[in-house]
Amino acid sequence: MSELYEKKKETISNFRKVLQEQIENSNPRRKLTAEETKRLAKLEGIADKLKRGENVQNRQLQTWLSEEEYEQLECEWKEQLELRSGLKDKPSDLKRYEEKLKQAIFNYNRAEGCSSKGKQSTAKNFYDKSESLCEDALEILQEILHYDSSLRVWFDRYISFEVGGELSADIVLLPRLVTSRSHEKLSDDSRLTSKQNVKLAMVERAVYNIGRDAAPASHKWVTDEHGNQRKVEVAKRVKRWWTASVDGKINLVVRYGSKPLEFAKGKYAIELGTEAEVADVLAKVREALENGELDTLIEQQAQFCRRVTQKNK
Repeated sequence: MSELYEKKKETISNFRKVLQEQIENSNPRRKLTAEETKRLAKLEGIADKLKRGENVQNRQLQTWLSEEEYEQLECEWKEQLELRSGLKDKPSDLKRYEEKLKQAIFNYNRAEGCSSKGKQSTAKNFYDKSESLCEDALEILQEILHYDSSLRVWFDRYISFEVGGELSADIVLLPRLVTSRSHEKLSDDSRLTSKQNVKLAMVERAVYNIGRDAAPASHKWVTDEHGNQRKVEVAKRVKRWWTASVDGKINLVVRYGSKPLEFAKGKYAIELGTEAEVADVLAKVREALENGELDTLIEQQAQFCRRVTQKNK
């Protein structure tokens, strides 16, 4: 098992190394000035400290990041705080599902307790009640995701209602919310990250940008501590399209804008065995796009976006 794990780690590491080399070759670093060389060394040192889990004070980041980069860092952490705040305000439909699942778990635990004491008849009643509540929870889950598929982001796993799938009215297999503290939860909200990781991501981008052509940029308004607003230029963040599940499998989501393409009814992701397969699959997706094979899906998504925009006007 250990050998398999190490081999998997090596494969992923090699894939990331190749990907990084491709990125480097696409935008090579020019010869640096003395000041740029000094700044690069300082930022690489800061990145190493962050990777070791050591604290890096904001004033040190302010010294070696550009003004725009530091403002972007603050904006990204503010977004993280807003995400955390938003997770406290769960949609009512999710609360309905969560409450039904809690009741099922409560009855299941009662059944386990009675069974351990030899009260098999009472235990059976609680098991039956738990199973019935699980079925109710599964029905609620199907209902809420049918009417609002965007709520999928609140769950800890990819959800498919197809026959033969892993999803069933089982106390263990039913999805948990990403806000749950259950031991059965498979993953946290993939949108959330620690302040340490936000700092590290910003420092690594700054390291990459030194001596290279400017990255694609956008503009946003920021507010300082005195309430004054001003428009600043920030580098566009390119979000990756894949996430890893707890069993090591990769879910690759192809997006049009910010919305995932639905390749088949209820199927928004391509499941891969390992992260090493991502590059090849993305190449095939690009080839399909260039050949016009995704035109219908993209047009459907574009029409949906136009309807939403018109509705909000």
